[in-house]
Amino acid sequence: MRSLLALLLLVGCTASTDDDASKDTGEADADTDADTDADTDADQDRDGDTYPAGADCDDTRADVNPGMAADMCNGRDDDCDGDLDEDADLAWYPDEDADGFGDGGGSPVLRCAAVLDHVTNTADCNDADARVYPGADDTCDGVDNDCSGAADDNPNSWTTWYPDTDADGFGDALADGVATCDPGASGFASNRDDCDDSHGEVSPAAYERCDTLDNDCNGEVDENEAEWIAWNADEDGDGAGGEDVVFGCTAESAGGVSNDWDCDDTDASEPLFVDIAGSSRGAGTLSDPTSSIQLAIGMANTCVKVGAGAYFEDLDFGGRDLLVESLYGAEDTYVYGTGRAPVVTFRSGESAAAVLRGFTLTGGTGFTETTTYSSETYTEYDTFSYGGGVYVYYSSPTLEELVISGNSLPESYGYYADAYTYYYSNGFGGGLYNYGGGPTLTDVDIVGNYAPMGGSLYSNYGTLTATRVRSHENRADYYTWYAYSTTDVLENLEVNADSSTYGYGGLWLDYSTVSIRNATLVSTDYGVYNGYSTIAMSSSIVSGATYGLFDASRSGSTWDLTYNDIYDNIYDYYNVANPTGTYGNVQVLPRFVSYTDDTDADTDDLTLSSSSPMIDAGDPGTVYDDADGTRNDIGAYGGPDAWP
Repeated sequence: MRSLLALLLLVGCTASTDDDASKDTGEADADTDADTDADTDADQDRDGDTYPAGADCDDTRADVNPGMAADMCNGRDDDCDGDLDEDADLAWYPDEDADGFGDGGGSPVLRCAAVLDHVTNTADCNDADARVYPGADDTCDGVDNDCSGAADDNPNSWTTWYPDTDADGFGDALADGVATCDPGASGFASNRDDCDDSHGEVSPAAYERCDTLDNDCNGEVDENEAEWIAWNADEDGDGAGGEDVVFGCTAESAGGVSNDWDCDDTDASEPLFVDIAGSSRGAGTLSDPTSSIQLAIGMANTCVKVGAGAYFEDLDFGGRDLLVESLYGAEDTYVYGTGRAPVVTFRSGESAAAVLRGFTLTGGTGFTETTTYSSETYTEYDTFSYGGGVYVYYSSPTLEELVISGNSLPESYGYYADAYTYYYSNGFGGGLYNYGGGPTLTDVDIVGNYAPMGGSLYSNYGTLTATRVRSHENRADYYTWYAYSTTDVLENLEVNADSSTYGYGGLWLDYSTVSIRNATLVSTDYGVYNGYSTIAMSSSIVSGATYGLFDASRSGSTWDLTYNDIYDNIYDYYNVANPTGTYGNVQVLPRFVSYTDDTDADTDDLTLSSSSPMIDAGDPGTVYDDADGTRNDIGAYGGPDAWP
């Protein structure tokens, strides 16, 4: 209308002057331009949505115009109806596991504004597990983490498994692996660190032991010094070890041997070896032993080592200061005498360096000596036997860890064959005979021997040192343990059930000087017989004898008695002043573990019971303390040198 009116006005003014015409024309042009600009703006469609600016409420956005079907949830008036977001077209789905993905099977909430614990998608395949959603890492957990439709299908998450045959948790380093989440059976490991998959004790986590295996897989075998064993060095290579010690898992790796048999590890010719499986012509080496101990004694310079078994021969050291030792002890190594001599003889001046150790000596009949005496009226033929088990004559051997048992001298006799002929026989020292020598006995059992005089032991002159010696069930016509003009030291001596036909069993000490300490003397005729001797006796027990202590002289004998228990003998003190109550001497029941006063020593146990008053009642001098540091116990099992 405005355009038409302007046109009519223009026509009606054609008769005006030029100035007016020009002026009017200019005004008319101005109005025309203004009207044209206005019409043009309203008709324009700048956003190309087919709605001109005059009809579009936002001609800068194609998605905002009166023709939009719905008003989207975006804070705009999309359909230009004057209302914002009036059409609630957003669906919000439950997201129970808060992983950002909704449950398509859940009921949606239709709102433009966000809904708590809801999202606008339905992509979650398991809304109860926050590990499960599209795009999640599909780990090896048996779950379809990425909603692909299959569990554990991501190769990037798979583990390579290796056979673990020995089930030690470490896979075989030489085997091929299998990549999967689960190998499907036991016997696999997720590493290949086992250097030996056939031994369960071999793995990087194992402790290195001495078993010739590389237990800890470090490339070395048996290198753990904490497991190494001590071996004896074999410097001379003769198969016998010396005193020096080397360490290693095996003797070979350590450079040693498993024995300490060598007495001179600088000389491959020593020791001389004896074995019953050898031959009499054997060289005496460990690989070629001789079968005879006596032959070895003749060949050796230093020592002889004897294997277990029974050897039927008599031995004579022949003046040689050698060590002759059983390798397996008296329980397994026997020397049976031939029945014509002592089992072992020392009569050529052997010193204490002549050592006999670890044998049972049995079957000896002693050294026999015959003499003839003639007078104008008759002729006497004398036969004397000495030392059934061991014969010592002006020698000082060392006797250790021996059992001297079952040796017997001929019985004594004396008779006239006629008025002019007399025959006489006697025997001395069924177990051991010593004349003028100084033998040392340690850990020696003298058991079940017989002699007319000195069924256990007979010693004339010289000295005798005995430590941990048992004298049991020896028989004699007269004395069972006899010493004449000797100087003896007897410590931890046990005498039990030694018997004499004529009642002289026990310690019979004539004209001697004897120290007795920690002795137990039971079931004999005499505990101690003193015939003009000097006897110092301490911490000892005498029980079950006819005479406990007997003095044959009163004036010619000397007693020094301290800390003794002389009890339950028919005569505890005979011709001896009773010292009970002084110097620690007592008269009380000793209370052995087991003891019966009879001729059977095997059933007795003369150690002290826990209630024995002999415990801690001996000599209080600390030098005599028991091995455990307590005060000396009275009896053979007390003191520093008692049996263990």
